[in-house]
Amino acid sequence: MPTSLVTGGSGFIGLYVVKALLESGDLVHTTAMEGCEVVYHVASPFLVPQQIKDGMKDCVEPALQGTKNVLLSANKTESVKRVVLTSSIAAMYGDSWDILKMKDKTLSEDYWNTTTTAAYSPYSHSKLVAEREAWKICAAQDRWDLVAVNPGLVLGPLLAPESASGSLFMLDAMYKGENRSGVPELHYPVADVRDVAEAHIKVGKSPSAKGRYIIASDRSICLHEMGVQEHRHLLQGQQ
Repeated sequence: MPTSLVTGGSGFIGLYVVKALLESGDLVHTTAMEGCEVVYHVASPFLVPQQIKDGMKDCVEPALQGTKNVLLSANKTESVKRVVLTSSIAAMYGDSWDILKMKDKTLSEDYWNTTTTAAYSPYSHSKLVAEREAWKICAAQDRWDLVAVNPGLVLGPLLAPESASGSLFMLDAMYKGENRSGVPELHYPVADVRDVAEAHIKVGKSPSAKGRYIIASDRSICLHEMGVQEHRHLLQGQQ
């Protein structure tokens, strides 16, 4: 029976990865790496600006140190053959200045975020430095390989009663009328959490998978559009 480790297995994405692995017949660990062939490193803080007090301490350091700890443990665990890293498109671009420098202004797996810092967009910066470090550690050995999954804004139904996911915090605040970040319009490439989990399993089990994989909608969706869809019944009642 294939055996896998999922870090962050109780989180928003991690629960779906665990569920998909169990349904495929895998034995799943959430703490012990020994005996595991594939490690899915999903755990990492995802915080929106309202939740961040210190970008370095709240986002960058935990993401970087967590990635180091998992991958250095993989170096010591003979059974590990592949590590699947949950990264983000935030590691590929920080803001529109990065997009303007891309060929045809189109995002691809070849690009890296060049605009963020721990003070400016700390979550995006945390994904950048963590993924960079992962590839650095991977390149220094030859027993296991690394595949990165880079989703957009991950949304979808919860498997647990509640979640600390920043994407859900943002939407909850918007629907309560507490989030004003939709003015002016902010657009996000989004991904269904179930598709993101499926992508993890596919790259974890496919011998030919390598490099980075963007998992996102083919167009960005603005917060206004999300809000209108959620409250359409209220808007119709005001006509």
